Amino acid sequence: MTNLASFSRGLREFGLNVKDKSKQHVRDISSEVLRDIVNGTPVDTGHAVANWHVNLGAPDGKEINDIDPGRSSTISAGENIIRNCDPHSQVIFIENNLKYISSLEDGHSAQAPSGMVEIAIMNARNRNGL
Repeated sequence: MTNLASFSRGLREFGLNVKDKSKQHVRDISSEVLRDIVNGTPVDTGHAVANWHVNLGAPDGKEINDIDPGRSSTISAGENIIRNCDPHSQVIFIENNLKYISSLEDGHSAQAPSGMVEIAIMNARNRNGL
């Protein structure tokens, strides 16, 4: 009986440990993608950069009236949301609702001729074996 109880406790602890690690793995990959997208976004005034934001559960469709030419405020705000979410019960959305963001993604800037999002996702896949 003791062996069965001990085995059961061990199995439960193992399951909780795996669940915690998988949550952290999703958070880490989401943060990597956010950083790559923001760092890859061309900077003129910083308006396109500042419009990258993270939402949980659903996209919000908002445009942000701000600039972030240094990129750090945008990354920090997004990582804070990612760090505090439960990716097993909340979908993480990284969005930018500027009318011209698709043009930037399609390479209409000499600063990012290959876009940002597709490259960020490819990099995350390569780094994490996905």
